[in-house]
Amino acid sequence: MIEWNRAALHFFSALVEVNMIKLYYAASFNVLFGFITCFFALGVRYGEEGKLCAPVQESRAAFLSLHILFLILYIFTCFHHVLIFRLMGEKWCHETINEPEEMDDDSEEEEDD
Repeated sequence: MIEWNRAALHFFSALVEVNMIKLYYAASFNVLFGFITCFFALGVRYGEEGKLCAPVQESRAAFLSLHILFLILYIFTCFHHVLIFRLMGEKWCHETINEPEEMDDDSEEEEDD
C-alpha cells in the first residue's frame, strides 16, 4: 500500500501541479522494507528447511520462487520513472509536458462542421 500511495503522490505532483515530491521521497523507506522482505523470502525458500520441503511440495516451491522474482522486479520498477527524469533532465521534462497535443483526424472533421 505504501508503494501505491507513493505512486499517487507522484501522479498528483505531475497532474495537479502540487509539489509532493518531497513527501514521495520521504516514503522511500518502503524500498528498504522490500529488500528486507526479498532477503527473508530467499532465506526461507533456499534455506535448509526450504530445500527439504521443495521436493515434497513442488508447486509451492515454484510459486515462492516466482514470487521472489516478481518482488525483486517490482522493487526496481518502483523508481524507474525517477531515474528517467534524472537522466533526461528538468528541461526535457518541461518540454515534454508542455508540448502541444496533436489533433487526430476525427477531431479535425468535427471542427470543420
